[in-house]
Formats: sequence, structure tokens, C-alpha cells
Amino acid sequence: MRWLWLVGITLLILMALTYVTYAENQSISLKVVNEIPLYGSQVFSLVYNPVNNDVYVILNNDTMLIVSAITNQVINAVNIPISSFLIPEVSIYDPNNSNIYIAASNPYTKVGVIYVFSTSTNTVITTISMNGTILNMVYNPINNYIYVVSPSLNEIIVISGSTNNILVSIPISNPGAILYDQANGLIYVGGSGYITVISGLSIINRIALKPNYFVSSMDYNPSNGLIYAIANNTLFIISGNQVINQVTLQENISKVLYDPENNELYLMANNGIVVLSALNYSVITEVPIESGLWNSSGFCVSALGPLTMFYDPMHNYIYVINSSIYYPCRGFGSSGVTSILAISGYTNQITGSLTLGEYRS
Repeated sequence: MRWLWLVGITLLILMALTYVTYAENQSISLKVVNEIPLYGSQVFSLVYNPVNNDVYVILNNDTMLIVSAITNQVINAVNIPISSFLIPEVSIYDPNNSNIYIAASNPYTKVGVIYVFSTSTNTVITTISMNGTILNMVYNPINNYIYVVSPSLNEIIVISGSTNNILVSIPISNPGAILYDQANGLIYVGGSGYITVISGLSIINRIALKPNYFVSSMDYNPSNGLIYAIANNTLFIISGNQVINQVTLQENISKVLYDPENNELYLMANNGIVVLSALNYSVITEVPIESGLWNSSGFCVSALGPLTMFYDPMHNYIYVINSSIYYPCRGFGSSGVTSILAISGYTNQITGSLTLGEYRS
């Protein structure tokens, strides 16, 4: 049995995964074990604290719910004084000081603030202001630094987890995806046409890709140190400080995920998941996910497609969050469905699915 936390629009959904193993193949049963009503609030991010086994849920109404991962019940609700002009974007947990860093920004005023929340006192202990938007953050446990991606400033802002002060701003044109490599302790930042490699507070290399190619996603292979980067519809394979291979795909790829169990790469496209061999980068198979079609009731289906995906190393499963909008081909009104799909890393087939939420207009 394994638990997953999933975000709904008005519900925090707790899901149990029950596995039945047959040799190397697995079937999976997905079941909702609890739903926590949010009463119209929206979830912006979730953070897990492995020390106290609690999950921190940041909502859009200046509230943080603290949920026990043992009982799956809300054990506390605390106020986070986020300005009404800011939108929470992303949050991370610092295991060195047990603080949670909550980034909020405004894309119109180009203002960003990071709220530092202590899990010991359940209060905001300080704020870190910056004159730019915030897209993402990563934590480096070696130096206890937090690296903040600010697209509007074209910078990576480095914050000390010890002092909660800004140490330096590193200029990078159009920064996007960011990756911490556990093998070498380096930070990789995707920019416009290249990937910047950061060690500590300094740039040590820039890896050229193609002019104006924007890096949307990266992952790494811990067994050989390779970095996989998606830019436009191309997969770049990076070793050390250079591109050693690249694969151009027909599909529009937005995310890459490496599965160390089967040594395969999962690429998220608009209409499904493309599975590549990490040995020769040939396409092994494609896992289709619902796309536009007619149905018998006279409705068209406009599939937004996969939104994100993540890997379960315990059972070698890839979970895909998928969203579809159903609308009449003639007339008014629409409905939508969000679901989670479980793809077996052994068979590369969808072996389970569960509807997370529906809406109608």
C-alpha cells in the first residue's frame, strides 16, 4: 500500500494505491481514502516534512493546512500573511533548518516575495523581497542554498538557508527549468539557447544547445551522470559540459522523466507519453492519452492532455495527471474531467486510472 497526495480544485484528495504483483507485471487499483474539503479555496502547492511526517498545503486564501500523513486529517490551520497582490507559485522544504520557503509573485507588477515558514513554531519568521517574478526554486543540501528562478529579472537569486539573506544574483537570459544534480552538487538552469551550470555562487559553464531553444524540463541519470533536457521538440543528452547527443521528435514535448528501474525516458507530449530507450534513444512505444473526438451524445472532446507526471520508485510506476474539456460541437455549455493515470514501468501500459474531479458550466 502506498499513499499519494493529489490536488483538486476544491478538495485535497488522498489516494491509496493497492498493488497485486504477477511476476514482473503489476496491476494496480486506485482508491480515494479521504477527501478534505477546501470550501472554495484553491491549492497552490504541497510540501512534505519527513521529520514530523506532515504535509503542508498552501491555499489561495492566506491559509496553510497542516495534514498528518499518518491519520490523513487536518491537525492545524495557520495564517500565512501573503499580500493580496501576490500569487503563491511554488514552495520547498529545507531539511537543514526545517523551514518551508513559500514563493509568491505578481506577473503584472513584477514583484516577488518569499515567506519563510518555521515548522517548529508554525509561524512566518521572515520574508525575502525581490523585484521580480518567481517561477521555481531548488534546494542544494551541500551548501544549504536555495536557488530561485526569476524570469522577469533574467536572474537566478541565491539565498542562504542559514541566514535567509540573498547572497548573489546570477544573470541568465530567460531562465526556465532548474535541476539539482545530486551526483556532483551542481545546479543546471535552462535558458534561451543554452544551459547554465552553477557551482555554489558562480557560473562555471554554459552548454550551448540551439539558438532561441527554450528549456522546459530536465532530469538526470544517477548511474552515469547524464542530464536530459527538453527544449522545443528536441531531447538533448548532456555529459559533463557538452551535448553528446540529441533527438528531434515529431511531438511537442514539455517534460522529461527518467526511470532508473528500466533505464527508459518518458517524454510528455500533448496527446500521450513517448517512451525512449536511454541506451540508444530509440522510441520503444507511445502511450496514447485521450485526444479530440466525437462521441455518441454529440459532444466533442477537447483534450488539454497531460499536465504533469511523476515517478514512483517503490513500485516502478509513472503517474500522469490528465485533464480534458468536453464541449458540444454546436451550442453552449461544457464539462471537464481531471484524472490520474498509472503507467507500469514494466509494460509501459496504462494499468489503472482514477477520476479526481469534474466540473460543468
